[in-house]
Amino acid sequence: MNKIFSVVLFAVVLLVPGLSAAQTYVTQEVKVSNGWNLHGAVTGTPLFPWPTFGNLVDNDPTNGVWWNIGGLTENIVSVWKWNAEAYKWEFYSPRLDSTTMAGYAQNHGIGVLSVINPGEGFWILSKGETWMYQSGYLADDLITTWGLGGGVKNGWNLLAVPVGMTVEEFAGLFDQNPPAPGVIPGVDKIMSVWGWDSAAGKWKFYSPQMLQYYEPWYMDRFIAEKGYTHFTEPLQQGEAVWVYYQMYGGKG
Repeated sequence: MNKIFSVVLFAVVLLVPGLSAAQTYVTQEVKVSNGWNLHGAVTGTPLFPWPTFGNLVDNDPTNGVWWNIGGLTENIVSVWKWNAEAYKWEFYSPRLDSTTMAGYAQNHGIGVLSVINPGEGFWILSKGETWMYQSGYLADDLITTWGLGGGVKNGWNLLAVPVGMTVEEFAGLFDQNPPAPGVIPGVDKIMSVWGWDSAAGKWKFYSPQMLQYYEPWYMDRFIAEKGYTHFTEPLQQGEAVWVYYQMYGGKG
């Protein structure tokens, strides 16, 4: 399976006045493929759509600056984020001015994307291969926050992967205590994890609850019947996944 993006990390540990401890500063060069791409915000710096993706037709309404990110702005068709708290989509398009975007959002019952916060995932629809960049200090509290369920809502959540790990390790982030022997990590809170293989145009699927409560072959058959694929490679920092989260455990 082709990787949906490559990450170049320039990481240095810096002691900066005003920061409580040594922080790791990273710059990510993220490949955006033709079609749909699923990425996540992993630094402590929020991503604002105008300076991150640019705009072909309008100035940034917050400061009047014209943003045109060479190679990126002309390829991006739209950017979408799932707002789990409001339970609706938010979108941004470098091809629309702010007034047109607001009208489109109102007519379709969605919101206009204003910020992608650390830890949130987002979709990018691109008409060609290009690159985008994220820079900032790693958000060190992401794993702790997710592990305690903070900021994660019952139901669907689109979350960034904070560091490279397997999908099993990712599900285990939501356990408050290490699971007992024979218990699948994440089974009490994670019904399913979904990734997107942009090269193959297929969903990747994993379910701790299927592995825990059903026959060992059940998840394999489910994936084959639906035309999905397994998570055959570790999750990468900056990737994003859909997580169906439930506050209370049980068979799902």
